[in-house]
Formats: sequence, C-alpha cells, structure tokens
Amino acid sequence: MKKILLIVSALLILHQNAQAKVPGFNAAQLKRAQTYALKNINEYRQKNGKSPVTLNKTLSEIALIHSKDMALNLKKMSHDGSLGEAAHERIKQGKVPDLKTNILTQVSFPENIARSGENVGMRNIKNFKGSLEKAILSQHQYFMNEPNEGVTHRTTMLSKDIPFSEVGIGLWLDEKGNLWITEDYISH
Repeated sequence: MKKILLIVSALLILHQNAQAKVPGFNAAQLKRAQTYALKNINEYRQKNGKSPVTLNKTLSEIALIHSKDMALNLKKMSHDGSLGEAAHERIKQGKVPDLKTNILTQVSFPENIARSGENVGMRNIKNFKGSLEKAILSQHQYFMNEPNEGVTHRTTMLSKDIPFSEVGIGLWLDEKGNLWITEDYISH
C-alpha cells in the first residue's frame, strides 16, 4: 500500500512539474496584461485626440474565447471563428464555439450594441524575453503602423470612423509561447 501511495505521489509531482513548464496565465498575470493592453490602447487614443475606452468584462470573455479558438482550433489569426461565426456574431450575439464539444453555443454578451470592430494579433513572447507587456506593445505598434484610411487595425483602435467606447481584451498564451490577442470594440 505504501508503494502505491509513493508511486501515486511521484506521478502527481511529475504531473505538477510538467504543468509548470507549460506557459500560461495565472489570474494575476492576466489582469496585469489586460490592464497594460488597455492602458496602451488609451495612450495611443489620447495621442490621437480620442477619448479613452473602458474595459468591458463580458466582452473580454468573448474575446478570450476567440483567442483560445484561434490558438487551439484555427492555428492562425482570423476574424472568423472555427465554426464559421463572424466577429459581429460573437460580439453582438454571443455566438461562440464551445471549445470542449466544438458546437456553436451562446454566452452572455453586452446589450444595445450599435457598432463593433475587432483587432486580432499574435506575438511569440520568446521574442520579447518572455514579457507579455513587450509582446502587447509590439502588436499595438504593428497596428499603429497601418494606414489611417479605410478599415484597418489602426482605425479600429483609434475609433476613426466609429466612436467606440468599450473594449474587450482576450489574451491566450499557447504552449509554444504564442500570445494570441483579441480586442473587441463596441459603441452603444
């Protein structure tokens, strides 16, 4: 009986150590990274004469599901989800894939949305010495280097044509160190 307990204990320790090596977020890191992303978005907006956006927690959950979906199912950046749902369906109707069953489901979503927009990106944190903040900054700089005309990540971030007032930020770190970023913007 003692041998079995020792083997089970050893397996549990090995399992915990294996899990510790897989990159991911704990709740505090996620909150700090979201806070940094929001601060950085609003710094760019202020420099361009735009009012700040506020973080919408419900919208952030939808954005997180999309970041996970891109990482785990699509394996690429896309505004469409793995089950064909478009960004506006996720944002305005809460239509998202259930990542366990691969069936389209509905989650809570913000009410009375007039317009929506979405920015997606991906950066490998290994290129930024493991810094989530530096990876987010790099992605935002990439967005800001796009043209200031038409529908681009830059014009969405800066609310050039649509007065976005809220943003949902979903960040997911995969086992390869890729930080998947979804930023969903809405106006009421």
